[in-house]
Amino acid sequence: MKTGNLETLIFKTRILRLLVTLLALAFTSACSDPQGGGHDASAGVAASPTAVSSSNTYGDEGIGFRKETLFNEQGVEPPVATFTTVAPGSSQNLERAFSTAPPQIPHSTEGLLPIKTDSNSCIACHLPAVAAALKATSVPDSHMRDGGLSNARFSCSQCHVPQANVELVVDNNF
Repeated sequence: MKTGNLETLIFKTRILRLLVTLLALAFTSACSDPQGGGHDASAGVAASPTAVSSSNTYGDEGIGFRKETLFNEQGVEPPVATFTTVAPGSSQNLERAFSTAPPQIPHSTEGLLPIKTDSNSCIACHLPAVAAALKATSVPDSHMRDGGLSNARFSCSQCHVPQANVELVVDNNF
């Protein structure tokens, strides 16, 4: 993995963890008042919004998958993933994770990424006009507009991801 990509991934992970922490704190504060509405029913006055019972809170170690503080990134490495190297046109379609999941990319994406509005290698094989002849999965009608790929759907890798050999952090129960 390139250093720039790793740094971007670590930055995005930190932002996501911060958002999760803030949401957890807001949720815990909102849900900790048994009377609802943030009022102390016995006194008839508003309770402090930060007055949260310690039995209803989670520490930094309890809200993430890594059972340690979320504010220490020392020694944190993303999981090592090995992606398929099968060439396009010679792969098998993969089973979807659940019935409405976007199909995974069953072939190598080497040289096909990044996808941009003026450079999308996926459509060379997956547009409906050529997909059948190439025995490729066709872009669905929901992705098309005025006979071509919708500008809102050009970034295929935003939803469709290449198959990777990684250890799951959470089991799939679908």
